[in-house]
Amino acid sequence: MVTPINNSGALALQHGLGRNIQRFEQSAQRLSTGMQINRGADSPAGLISSEQLRSVLASLDAETRVLQRQDHVASTADAALSEVSNVLVDTKALQVQLGDGTLSASERDAIQMQIDANVQSVDRMAASAGFNGVSLFSGEVSLSYGGDTLDLPRVDSVTIGETEIDGEAYTLADVASGGSLAGNPAGSDLVIGAAIDNIATLRGTIGAYQANAIEPAINSTRVAIENTAEAESMIRDTDFAAEVAELNRNAFLVETNLAVYGAVNTSGARVLDLLA
Repeated sequence: MVTPINNSGALALQHGLGRNIQRFEQSAQRLSTGMQINRGADSPAGLISSEQLRSVLASLDAETRVLQRQDHVASTADAALSEVSNVLVDTKALQVQLGDGTLSASERDAIQMQIDANVQSVDRMAASAGFNGVSLFSGEVSLSYGGDTLDLPRVDSVTIGETEIDGEAYTLADVASGGSLAGNPAGSDLVIGAAIDNIATLRGTIGAYQANAIEPAINSTRVAIENTAEAESMIRDTDFAAEVAELNRNAFLVETNLAVYGAVNTSGARVLDLLA
């Protein structure tokens, strides 16, 4: 076995070999983890900046989820109101037919029966409109973001279509059989028209909240996430092309150091043999 010569040249080679092995291992770690900062010692300042950016990303991600949930709630409410509106439009057409004086009693009864069913459908659809178990049109749901607020009102046949006729207030419920406007086609027509307007206005309010508050906020938050994630990645993530080149360079230096170190030890051993 060749014993290394303990001189300054050999020591310098040993130190160089140790540094190159350390750099090689560091490059291998960065490539295996995908991060150039794996511990605080790798870059104290970089680690602090990266952790701060990760905190910002977590907040932005949570904010995006809140906004998306509100958007889904608003879309669900709008879809339910669209079905209510369709039923009301059909009810108005039936009410116009009911005003035809040439109808027989049985025909009038059949049309009124359909109007009654439509009024019941409005109540049923409004009551069943919900999101994750929360009734949307109970009058207790409110959406809010960035100073903009959307209060979803109570929606049923008792609250929509409110119209004053001859000093009396009537609603959609009054056009059904047994209601105050049953047998009053003109009055019923006014109330149904008002109900259609109520639903259209509410849908417009929901759409304005989505278009002016939620969607711009979602887009802005997504841009902020992209920029923050890119900044965090530049600090913490490994540049694979550069790191592979560094790994190969350090591997070559390690091999070179070992070869030179072996040559120096062999030369020293020959000198000792000659002196002996």
